Formats: sequence, C-alpha cells, structure tokens
Amino acid sequence: MQEIKVEETKIDTTKQTEEEKAKIEAEQAAAKLAVSQGLCQKLEACLDGFRKTLHFEAWKKQGGPLNQLQDEILKLFTLVSGLDFSEQMDFQDECIEKMKSARSSLLSSKKGVFFEGLTLFPLGIFIQTRIGDACSAYLLDKGLTSGLEELVSSCETFKTFTSDNLLKEKALSNGEKDFEIQIPAMSKVGDFVTKHLDFHLGYC
Repeated sequence: MQEIKVEETKIDTTKQTEEEKAKIEAEQAAAKLAVSQGLCQKLEACLDGFRKTLHFEAWKKQGGPLNQLQDEILKLFTLVSGLDFSEQMDFQDECIEKMKSARSSLLSSKKGVFFEGLTLFPLGIFIQTRIGDACSAYLLDKGLTSGLEELVSSCETFKTFTSDNLLKEKALSNGEKDFEIQIPAMSKVGDFVTKHLDFHLGYC
C-alpha cells in the first residue's frame, strides 16, 4: 500500500508586517463581534418569548426554587436586552443601575443557575463583560461631566485678575515704594486648585 503524505499548509506570520497583523486582528475581532451580536439577539428573543408564556407566569404561584430560577432568568434577560452594539451607546441612570444590579447578583454566587455560563463560556463572558464595561464607562463619563461642571462653576466665581487687584502698593522704610502680590479670594483659588488636581488625577 502506498503511503500518502499530507502536507499541512501554514501561514508564515513572521513575514507579516505589523500593519497586516493589525488588519487581521481587527477582522477577527469584527467577525467575533458579529457572531456574538447574532447569538445575543437570538438569546434575547428566546428569553423574551419564554418570560411571556403562561408556564413562566405559573411559576410565580409555585414558589420555591422555581421562583429563584424565574428571577435569574429575568436578570439574564435584563443583561441581554441591555446590550447596545451601536457605536455610541446611550444609557440612562435607571437602566445602568438595573443592569449593574442584575450582573452583580448573577455573579455573586457560584451556585447560581447562570454563574458558570457567564464565567466559563465565551458568549456568557462576552455578555457580562460588555455590560460591566458599559456600566463602568457610563459612570466614568458621568463623573467626568460632574467634575467639569464643578470646575466651571468655581471659575465663574472669580473676578478677572489684573495688575490693579493683584499688586498692592507698599511703602518702604526708606521712603521708596514697592509692590506685594495679593491674590483676591485666596481661599476660593485654593479650593479651585484642589478640585482641579483631584479632577486631573481622577480622569487624566
């Protein structure tokens, strides 16, 4: 019997430029995102349909473990339905708090129904990570906006600094005149500098 040899074709990545590697990685990331988005939409439709069934409603009356399962299904639906794949995600405070609470609850116990699914399987990791990142980004942006508004508000209380209000004439013992620097509302200036440093260290 003649032995047949099959040669495995390998791509020599050592000859690829950094630009080509970056392009391939970007294409792979886009493909993974598209697949994840499609699966998330199917999962959302499935959970949405199930939560509207009479069987699901009947669980409320039975209590016990079924109530816990029902609660976790609703929390998972909150995560999946809260995913935003648009380039500019638009969330409200109430929506963010709801998603943050649902994610925290589902990941708080290793005995939870969906704990392993959200921490071990690619789609689950994608869902809870994307929600976590969205919540963190939203809260960071909110803090940034609040910090900027506070700095602007502090600036509006200052008068325009000029040589007239910064330099105070001072008579010397020999009869000559000198000037000393006197900053108006020094406490407000100090407060502004402190806020500016806190803002810079927190967001820059």
